Amino acid sequence: MHSRLRIPILCISVMLTLSPGIVWADLIIYDNGAPDLSTAFLSDLDPNNVYGQIIEEATDFVLAEDFLLTDVHWWGVYWPDAELPIDDFTISLFAAGAGGPGTLIESIDAGAVSRTDTSLDIQGLSLFSYSFVLATPVSLSGNTTYYMSIANNTVNSSEGWFWAVSSYLSGDTSWSRYGLDGEWGLDEGEAAFYLTGSREVVPEPATISLLGIGLASLAAARARRGNH
Repeated sequence: MHSRLRIPILCISVMLTLSPGIVWADLIIYDNGAPDLSTAFLSDLDPNNVYGQIIEEATDFVLAEDFLLTDVHWWGVYWPDAELPIDDFTISLFAAGAGGPGTLIESIDAGAVSRTDTSLDIQGLSLFSYSFVLATPVSLSGNTTYYMSIANNTVNSSEGWFWAVSSYLSGDTSWSRYGLDGEWGLDEGEAAFYLTGSREVVPEPATISLLGIGLASLAAARARRGNH
């Protein structure tokens, strides 16, 4: 009796293994480097920060293939580092414009994200790592230039938040703007961050056929079992 059920169950098992629809995995889909501990960019949306002005920093990235973006990870410091403010991060994704960030694709209110003291410092300021899991993954195409800004809003605090750089060499580029509606200007340095995500797998026709065979075999086996 049991031998009759093994074949269809195996077919279904193979199908589920080969074609789960969406494969979720913690893949590093882009890595722009960890902090080099040299300096950091001001990227703070609170007009009452230590500099008294809104400055937003952005960086570009290109994925090697299509991915679903699920997590964002980055590093930063506070200045003058007298107190730890309550974070209110905004992560924004832009399409490529004329030499910089263009049309806004997604604006994510990340709020108070996961924050960890790394025990490292940049020019005497405590370096923190941050991570945020998106409530809804964002589909991004491979071989396409995107821009991402990460800005904090250190409200009710004079602290300014600075996005750590991964490299500050000649030729390294980023973009910044004053105010939320200002024009983006070219800046120097590479922001420290990496992205994790997953691949979206669409079942192939042959695999779908395999499921059909498995289900048909299972139905036949159950019918035979009922006749005995």
